[in-house]
Amino acid sequence: MNLFENGQPTNDLYEKASLIIVPGSSLAVYADKKELKDLITKLREVFSTNKTVKILGVCFGCQLLAEIFDGKASKAAIGTFGTNEIELFQEEILKLNLPFLAPLEN
Repeated sequence: MNLFENGQPTNDLYEKASLIIVPGSSLAVYADKKELKDLITKLREVFSTNKTVKILGVCFGCQLLAEIFDGKASKAAIGTFGTNEIELFQEEILKLNLPFLAPLEN
């Protein structure tokens, strides 16, 4: 099985993946780049066909997940670096009924 072709993951890799990690990037997800649009299209296809794959998005990867699942990431008026406080409500996340989410442990 060939997992990479021309430096890119093949369909075999996406079909067999149990976890996809999308790290940070110097790109913003709202950049007008063909490669980025192709990645969003490909990952939408993966999640519609591979119902067991898990995904972790870090920074850029989190923005990418928003776009994949019809959310929106946009440029903030003021950029931030470092620690930011957020609130996470398990009940609201579970209502989204996304296939890769499992109940959070207390």
